[in-house]
Amino acid sequence: MSGIVVSVLQCSLLMGLLCAATPLSAKPKCEADTFTGKKSCVYGIGTIGLAGVGNQIITADGQMRLQRMMQVFGDPVDVDSLLFRVDDRRTLRVNASNNSRPQVNCSGRVCTWSWTIMIPMSRDVLEELAGAQSLIMAVQDKDGRRGDEMAMKKGGKMFREFLEDIQANEPEVLQSSKADAFVLVGTEFQPFTSRSTP
Repeated sequence: MSGIVVSVLQCSLLMGLLCAATPLSAKPKCEADTFTGKKSCVYGIGTIGLAGVGNQIITADGQMRLQRMMQVFGDPVDVDSLLFRVDDRRTLRVNASNNSRPQVNCSGRVCTWSWTIMIPMSRDVLEELAGAQSLIMAVQDKDGRRGDEMAMKKGGKMFREFLEDIQANEPEVLQSSKADAFVLVGTEFQPFTSRSTP
């Protein structure tokens, strides 16, 4: 395959009005583990707005993880990281991994693979994305091949709403969550630091 073609699930025209009317923010769905009593929460449940399709943040054991739905026309991708281009000034790379087994759906000779990936998030990374006026995303596999770029039409709005919801419901997770994140400096990726860090 000459390249990786990746797209995020989108709402159909039939659902257009409902998509536009449905906000991303919603009270998270939280459950306690039967045996340990530890709580885990899912943010973005039932989201069908264009900015939030296939995106959720799951919190558990003091960690935030962005779960993202993927679609590939061709072979499935062994995702290694997610790239973010923030305001056309900074490029972030956050480690990621496949979170479910790819499922295939074929129509004639065209086959589409669908699955989810999981991306650990820290407060600094989430705040950086939430503050973006323009935001472009792309997946990268273990061989360094990149998928198609996807521009978020509302910049970091989706991440701002995630940040606000988690701040309102589980502020302690923002302090404890960690991520393997890097920022491009020149031609090399270096450990990520927020723009507010001295």
